[in-house]
Amino acid sequence: MMNHRRNAIGGLLAMSVSLALRPVFAQANNGISAEGMEKFDDFPQEFQDGMFRSPDPNKNFGSTSPPETYKAISGVLLRGAPFDCRPIDVAYYFAALREGILPDAVIADIRDIAAQAKQPRLAQPGFLKFFAYDWEKNNYFNPVVVGFFRGNGLKPYAGDETPWCAAFANWCISRSRVRAANVIIFDNQTRALGTRNASSGSFRCWGSEATMDPREGDLVVWAKTGTVTVNCPSVGQGHVAFVTKVQVGAGNKRSYHVVGGNQGFRGAVVQSVNGALVRPVDVAQAVSRRVIGNHFADRVIHSVRTQSFFR
Repeated sequence: MMNHRRNAIGGLLAMSVSLALRPVFAQANNGISAEGMEKFDDFPQEFQDGMFRSPDPNKNFGSTSPPETYKAISGVLLRGAPFDCRPIDVAYYFAALREGILPDAVIADIRDIAAQAKQPRLAQPGFLKFFAYDWEKNNYFNPVVVGFFRGNGLKPYAGDETPWCAAFANWCISRSRVRAANVIIFDNQTRALGTRNASSGSFRCWGSEATMDPREGDLVVWAKTGTVTVNCPSVGQGHVAFVTKVQVGAGNKRSYHVVGGNQGFRGAVVQSVNGALVRPVDVAQAVSRRVIGNHFADRVIHSVRTQSFFR
């Protein structure tokens, strides 16, 4: 979600405890099972070297260039995404990455990079899944997340700390229209298929089609309460994600099953580190699957957008 997340809680994740890889699931208030906070494996030492340990609230998180091996891995991950497909198929690829699931060819290329760096652990699924997150407690920016901005000529003003749900949606749209795997920086014609804007508000009146019959692949747009009627394009806070299905409950209330970028998790505190509680918001935002209603936090649904190549 698009929120301010850096609270300068120094070193909450600078830990070396062995944790299971499987996600923890929590029961949401609406009775729908929602993702909770993942439990992570040990961080590789090189990754821990970038951990935030200063209490300085003015520290610019997520803007330090990561090691070259991480940049090389990110290039393989971006080029491994589907193309000439639906935009949501691209989103599904990155959601699978978050689960440590990748095509064999992508894994093989990353193993070559890890072998050359003499760091075989960098090719393990338990580490590669971090590339589907922004690196919440790390001064390095995640080059995959920053790549979502750069692909469409957008500037991530605070590295991977910049809210990135719209950048992710635009990258998926552009990537779905190219015809070669090595194209991860898009030309102006391809960029024009999306909004060429990093604000979720840019999707509020995007395209010529809004639909009252949302289907898999459409984009659902939420707006910050009080800004729903703001003229488009809007830079108002909100959220945008791809619809996987719509669930209709009592009173004809809709819940949207979505896959999108910069999405957090709901759930209780599941870990205590040195007496400090680690909450879902202390971990990271990620490409994830969520169930979201017409309202969440201070946001309300604006519209569902579709295009002919979305479905």
